[in-house]
Amino acid sequence: MHFLRALVSDQHDRTQEAIASLKQAIFIRKEFAVGHYYMGVICEREGDRRAAKRSFRNALEITARLPGEWALEEGGGITAGLLGEIATERIRELELG
Repeated sequence: MHFLRALVSDQHDRTQEAIASLKQAIFIRKEFAVGHYYMGVICEREGDRRAAKRSFRNALEITARLPGEWALEEGGGITAGLLGEIATERIRELELG
């Protein structure tokens, strides 16, 4: 529920509400890879590269512990392997930029 609230808040340009909802979702489920990844997306968009890298790394660490074909909760069918690859690329881009 918190993740869905974050998505809706973000779509309505209520960034701080989206971040607060994501923090709640992640607090409840520390291993919520999609939540960590989405937090990274928001932080990067808001110019907080350090927090974005931390969130992408969290997503990467979580997905690395799962089978690559594992479908992630709230991921719309994305697998742990694919999200791990995407998170790796986002980290690389942040380190280069």
